[in-house]
Amino acid sequence: MAAAATHLTPLPNIEGPKLDPFTQNIDNHNFVMHEFLGSGVHSAVLRVAIDHIPYVIKVFKPEWTREPCFDMFPLAEEYIKDRPFNGNANHTHPPAVMDALRGQATSFNAECRVYGRLKELGKEDLAVKAHGYLRLFVTPEFQQQWKMAVATRYPGDELLKAMYNSASRVLEIEDSPNQPIYAIVKDYVQDHRDNYRNATEEREMKQRQIKHIPQMLRHLHQLHKCGIVVRDLKDQQYYEGQIADFSHAWTVPHITGPENDLRPVWA
Repeated sequence: MAAAATHLTPLPNIEGPKLDPFTQNIDNHNFVMHEFLGSGVHSAVLRVAIDHIPYVIKVFKPEWTREPCFDMFPLAEEYIKDRPFNGNANHTHPPAVMDALRGQATSFNAECRVYGRLKELGKEDLAVKAHGYLRLFVTPEFQQQWKMAVATRYPGDELLKAMYNSASRVLEIEDSPNQPIYAIVKDYVQDHRDNYRNATEEREMKQRQIKHIPQMLRHLHQLHKCGIVVRDLKDQQYYEGQIADFSHAWTVPHITGPENDLRPVWA
């Protein structure tokens, strides 16, 4: 599942906090995918075991490890309608600027910087803990495990299994299936949204989440003090009161900070 003869270094390779590799070669470990948990714009998430220890891995679509992105698809239509748009504008930037943008405004690197900052400050308790990143390849073994993980998630649902069975399709690399993909290894926390069997348990789950709100707010303020701005805060990012998604987060030093002349008009 991993490439040989490639020495992995902390990422991103720019100024600021970085995330260490989980291992130099995942093939040297007992790596098992147990369950496909879902996918979104930037990534797919799976429950796995590495050397018999449960984790989740957030596997990033390669496009979102290369292409800087600031848009967060706001719900308010007038936000988009009122924005001036020039289709002929030249948005090219010097190579140094593009390198900084790739290191700061891509979802994988954004998460690496957040977790690197939390580790260097000893504040890893403010979020679901990350243990490092992986460099993977969609080998036949990887695809076989992926397919079994999807079947575990959707037993008896042939439509959903067909939709998610192909790792290359879900990760949007069908045109270039041999390229490396990157994942972040995190603690496994069961999704409270799936963890109830009846109306009573659902009500208890919701009451439990309400009790988490004061801690969630305290942790958010602490993240700000660490120089981390989440930006797209929503309930789907939380698992039993702990935030786990930093795909759009900004961590200082950041190219769009006040000291630079690249701050978007909407920031």
